[in-house]
Amino acid sequence: MPAIARAGLYTLADVAPQCFQNTEYYQRYFQRNIVADEVQFNCPLDAERTLCLSLGSTRAYSPEALGLLSLVQPWVLALMRQRMHFEFEHEDGTPPGPHPWHPSPQAPRELESHQSLTEREREVSQLMLGGSSTKEIARRMTISVETVRAHKKHLYAKLGINSQSELFALFWQARR
Repeated sequence: MPAIARAGLYTLADVAPQCFQNTEYYQRYFQRNIVADEVQFNCPLDAERTLCLSLGSTRAYSPEALGLLSLVQPWVLALMRQRMHFEFEHEDGTPPGPHPWHPSPQAPRELESHQSLTEREREVSQLMLGGSSTKEIARRMTISVETVRAHKKHLYAKLGINSQSELFALFWQARR
């Protein structure tokens, strides 16, 4: 999808070119991976970059679903703006900082269960919280998918959780 300079929720109809189904992108990627529909939350970073959260669906989004997404848009965009701190270099040139679960080794740790996380488990959790898939984490860390799965298994066991959504909930609670 082309970059949009405005913040907000956009439907596929808002951004897709005419005859979208005839494009090479649609034929080679979209039809095979998204299948039917997609919406996108856009959060401009600056004049040149926009952070996007795309939600694909195997069927067309209903008016009710689009209405619900519109209602949660302010919260989603606020979360995206918070996440930018962890992903992109700051205006003053300082590198992105880790989230509260990933303090420097010299800093005291707030939650005792986080003390036992290895550096690699911390890296995996940070990438998971950033929305990376297991395959993407493996690519970015230059390790195998099975190694990522092992790190996730150990991470979940150490934190007493069973899913990525529980990891996000713990992260969110730690931010309060």
